[in-house]
Amino acid sequence: MNNQSKDLPNLLIPGYHKAGTTTLFTELSKHPDIFPSVVKEPFYFRPYINGKELARIEDYKRNFTAAKDEIYRMEGSPTYIYGGARAAQIIHDTLGDVKIVISIRNPVNQLFSLYKHKLRFVEIDENESFLTFAKNRDDFYRQYYDVHLQDWFHVFGDNIKCIFFESLIQDPVAVLADVVDWLGLPSLKMDDQVLLNTNPGGTYKHKLTHQMALSIFHRIKSYLPHSMFLTLRNIYYSLNGKKVTHTLSDEAKSYLESQFSAHNQALFQLLNNRGYRNLPEWITRSNEAQ
Repeated sequence: MNNQSKDLPNLLIPGYHKAGTTTLFTELSKHPDIFPSVVKEPFYFRPYINGKELARIEDYKRNFTAAKDEIYRMEGSPTYIYGGARAAQIIHDTLGDVKIVISIRNPVNQLFSLYKHKLRFVEIDENESFLTFAKNRDDFYRQYYDVHLQDWFHVFGDNIKCIFFESLIQDPVAVLADVVDWLGLPSLKMDDQVLLNTNPGGTYKHKLTHQMALSIFHRIKSYLPHSMFLTLRNIYYSLNGKKVTHTLSDEAKSYLESQFSAHNQALFQLLNNRGYRNLPEWITRSNEAQ
């Protein structure tokens, strides 16, 4: 790794949204050789990806100034992945040959989880069905994993490790042990096979109260340690939260699978060519359908 500064990260989790990145970040933070950024999602490179100038590097460094002799300093801003080559290159230019862990999820389920997220954050009408939400999208670029990953592999090569949300949920101990081993670190004992869902889906009971709470959370998220923010958010949702009742219909699933089929096939080829063999069923199925 080129980056030797203890004030900058050398381990990133750049995506994907709703693919277990918060859980992955939380579990890896427990390793004594990994120092987690104070704010899980600093979003330092996001302005540049959007065509704006980067903030002062000193602002970014504040997330890691308390690091001691840990081997890795880690941050997890899931928007970076969508920046493709532009994002990967500026990160490489700034941080060097950092390690990258990317969590991938079935794009249909990922989009459905994103839909529930938008319901929770009052970004769409609570009566809008998932199929309507999907059909109203301008494009599905954020679900075209093959396009993003090709650019990232071009820049970081073997410093990228892809994991799969489905495997993380089914066998978290094995997935996390594999990541830790790939990082060259001593194993981390996990006593429980069940992971805490650190970013559960849900919506609200009282809309006005919820809108006020979201405004407060938005202001404090960048200043609180990640663990403290999660605790406060969980307490709030225990008081004003409720389960989402919307479902993923067969019609919506069929519609989206047709949208993603070609990209899932390309993803299979990309990962297979890089030595990935134990791929999730939704990826291998796309290849068999050719």
